[in-house]
Amino acid sequence: MNFKRRRICARIQRIFVVLFVLYFCYFTLFKCTWTPFPVELAQNKTWYPVGRAKTAYVFSAYLDESRHVVVVIGAMTKDPITYLCQLWSADAGGNSMDMDRSYPRAISPPEHHDKKYAMTLFECPFRSARFPQYVSLITNTCDTPLNLIRIDETKVQSNYRRKFTVCLSPLNFMYSRAYELIEWIELNRILGAEKFVVYNYSSASNVKEVLDYYSKRGFVEVIQWPLPMAVDTYPATEVRAEIHYFGQTAALHDCLYRNKRESEFIVNIDLDEFIIPHGNETTNWKEIVRKVDTNNAKAFVFKNTHFRRDLNHKHSKHSWMNDYQETKRFKLTTLQTFQREVKVYIKGVKSKYMVRTDGLLYLMIHFVPELPLSQDITISEEIALLHHYKNFEHDPEVSTDSVPDYTVLDKYGDKLISNVERVWDELSRVDMNSLPIKT
Repeated sequence: MNFKRRRICARIQRIFVVLFVLYFCYFTLFKCTWTPFPVELAQNKTWYPVGRAKTAYVFSAYLDESRHVVVVIGAMTKDPITYLCQLWSADAGGNSMDMDRSYPRAISPPEHHDKKYAMTLFECPFRSARFPQYVSLITNTCDTPLNLIRIDETKVQSNYRRKFTVCLSPLNFMYSRAYELIEWIELNRILGAEKFVVYNYSSASNVKEVLDYYSKRGFVEVIQWPLPMAVDTYPATEVRAEIHYFGQTAALHDCLYRNKRESEFIVNIDLDEFIIPHGNETTNWKEIVRKVDTNNAKAFVFKNTHFRRDLNHKHSKHSWMNDYQETKRFKLTTLQTFQREVKVYIKGVKSKYMVRTDGLLYLMIHFVPELPLSQDITISEEIALLHHYKNFEHDPEVSTDSVPDYTVLDKYGDKLISNVERVWDELSRVDMNSLPIKT
């Protein structure tokens, strides 16, 4: 009898052990009810680490309602780490934050140039009917997160507020060429740009004055870009950069998702590049799209040609000579540089583009991947070209064969001088003679 009682007791003990293990696993692996909402992290907008080993960092997050995922923009190493998303949403009463978990799909476009960190999109699926408001990434189940990012929406509410938004790669090397920035903004505004998203890793005080000037007028949004990993240096040092060109690809994807809600197009160009309409029938970007877009295409790619800043340029054939001193005073590169290479590069080689924000998920620097031909239009050089202004006196690969090209001067010269002069009149405190830093 005692033996039978001991067997029953042992069986009951085993049942209790199993129930305890199941209870523990349920709340530990699936609920993590004791993981607190890290509200103290919600005030900052920066690059956050994912785990103490810092195998990944995250910066921003966007809700893709149609796919029921949250897209987190960041960077990660090649380490075989499994990441988890913690998706936070307010409870039914709005008094506390509920948390759900999912495993993200990590996507890294192949433009990391063998650096330690590759730009990565973490796509976090969610099951709840309530849209999450914050997201954290962790590396171990039920970790207290080291990051917390507010999720921004991407769904267009009614009509777009803007047609064209320009995305600029991160300013770097204490960028100080205020005159170049003003020319770039003013010429692009003439061409059709309505807003500029400027990512700022490092810049000088005079450039800050210019950015503040345009920000107050609603033309520029400055995104501070405090990368936590090693970057390129000038002059070069032995320290190897851990991410390609100041996280350029991450900034481009952040700009894409940031503008899905309000801008029909984003335009990807650098400070020494301009998408210039050629021919008599087009003078701005809207007219280019209207002329070539017969099938509501997603991407319009513009072929690159180099304008040779290191060559001597002649101006005597033009009646605007009385304004030449103004072009020198304001250091207007596009109105002093008229010789370009004969060569026009093919699509994908130094080309840039404008794309519709709707429906696009991934980009690369010089083209848009995985689009059908009908959705990816390469613009002929008779309609428009990407004017790329560079010095090539020390570049043996660049041909010295050149042809004259006065398109910018003929179409936009007078208006550009007038607009730039007005800006400088309003920016009397900015040191326009600041010495440039080579990039």
